[in-house]
Amino acid sequence: MEKRKGKLAETIAETIKKDIIAMGWPVGKILGNEPQLQERYSVSRATIREAIRQLERHGVASMRRGKLGGLMIEQPAEISAVLALATYLELAHISIDELFEARNIIECMALEQAGARLPEHELQRAQTFIEALRDPEPLEFNAEMALHTQIRNFLRDTATNPATALTLDALYYITIHDLPPRATKKDVEQTLRDARRIRRQVLEALVGGDTDGAKHFQRELLAVGEWLVRKQLKGTDSKASSGLVRLQVSPNNPVNEIFNKTAQRLALEIIQTVRKMRLKPGDHLGTEPELQERHNVSRAVLRESLRILELHCILVSKRGYGGGLVIAEPLPDYTVNIVVSYLQYYDFSTHYFFEVWKTLQLATSKMAAERITPEGKKRLETLLAREQSANPKEYLSAMRDLEIAISDLSGNRPMALFAQVLSRMAMNYPLGELPKDVIGPLSAAHEKSVQAIAAGEAGLARRAMSQYLEMLSDFYRPEVRDKWPATIKKF
Repeated sequence: MEKRKGKLAETIAETIKKDIIAMGWPVGKILGNEPQLQERYSVSRATIREAIRQLERHGVASMRRGKLGGLMIEQPAEISAVLALATYLELAHISIDELFEARNIIECMALEQAGARLPEHELQRAQTFIEALRDPEPLEFNAEMALHTQIRNFLRDTATNPATALTLDALYYITIHDLPPRATKKDVEQTLRDARRIRRQVLEALVGGDTDGAKHFQRELLAVGEWLVRKQLKGTDSKASSGLVRLQVSPNNPVNEIFNKTAQRLALEIIQTVRKMRLKPGDHLGTEPELQERHNVSRAVLRESLRILELHCILVSKRGYGGGLVIAEPLPDYTVNIVVSYLQYYDFSTHYFFEVWKTLQLATSKMAAERITPEGKKRLETLLAREQSANPKEYLSAMRDLEIAISDLSGNRPMALFAQVLSRMAMNYPLGELPKDVIGPLSAAHEKSVQAIAAGEAGLARRAMSQYLEMLSDFYRPEVRDKWPATIKKF
């Protein structure tokens, strides 16, 4: 019965959010009090309360008490979306390989967008940064990191794509930025010198209109940063989050205050304890009093950290005999919902959606081909068969399931998470019920992509995915959308 109520509450929360979007997301508007909402959506008091809790967690609305109170529409905060992405990836314990592979793809995508959109009036600002980096000797450590953060934010903002900004920030915040205790002073100083030189080259290439050159230097810059991070993690479990309990991000970052909260750090410590004890889903971690004593924290701090873990389905609390805190399988649903709510509020355009989605799909199809397993091959073949047998009403759902599977099989969890967010966003741009003469070519292109991935042919997989995306591209371009699907190119 509780499971049914939970599913119903989730549906009601989504319905309320759709109603908010239809109203134009009027921040501050009161939708009604509990009895009014209960009557409007024809549900029980328990269900509407759970739906309200979900809306509050996702930053969509909050309940205001008092005579003139009720459910008030909120403005989703960017910081909450970034934090949700970063926290999930930390708790999932992603590897350094995954982190820097994802950063390479996303940061090069951001440079491509910035290169295409760098306005004339911002050229002088870019030149100012270039001059600031001309001296080969770095500033004092915090001042140097602040300068690099300003440049990073300049490039991010020039890209103007909100999804790019979110993913960049999330990956940036889970990269270790504190002074590496295992690296010598000489190592750190040389890394900062190299970073100055290479970042200047990135900016010079961008100002000169050489986006490919800028991306080349950006990859070199990431390699320098990766070397230093690996030096720090030498002798640990080589995971991106293994040092985050002592995280110090660059100065003046608003997320810094949240990451350094005791509850946030405790959540990471509990995850590390789970891994040291080699606990698996279904195993018991202990009771609240036992964890409180083990970590020497107050009940309030412990409960806040457990709430973080429960939201991401890392732990579940069981009552009664034999109960306590039980290990679960991490799920990205909470994270995806928060990020989607943020993008929906800021009216994420189809053009911005497609340029990020295209980058993710091309990259993950290539990676999936490079890492395909017999189990992954079987999964793709099953989903392809479902897509090919789907009727027009079922086709889009089957198509999205296959796209998500390809990103999952990339072996890169940050990329798979970002792809899942974009797949959810795609539902806001419905293609409608596609005619059979359109479904045929799309399925044929998907089949070529799946065959190439299954055969381990990375180049062919990327080429086939590119052809598939080309068929869809005009739908996501407002100026020609009314002509689609007549504009579909057949390969």
